[in-house]
Amino acid sequence: MTFGTHDSRNGHYPTVQARKPPELITTDRLAVRPAEAAKALGIGQRKLWELTKAGVIPHIKLGTCTLYPVDELRAWLRASTTRRGLPNDLA
Repeated sequence: MTFGTHDSRNGHYPTVQARKPPELITTDRLAVRPAEAAKALGIGQRKLWELTKAGVIPHIKLGTCTLYPVDELRAWLRASTTRRGLPNDLA
């Protein structure tokens, strides 16, 4: 939250402004870098690296650069979603 400053002239207290919720990946790019992928997924970069190293999350390597294809991330999320405690293919 963002707080305004106290105005001693009129005695008003700070106003509270709610932050915008984080946006999911809304880009025309084909792939995003780790920081953007982690933010869109709502996880930390360390967790993202853990999933990447384990081969759990779709990614590509271009030299030393790791990229996360946007369409494959969306497909991975859909496939990973559970219904009534069962994986999608069993629900």
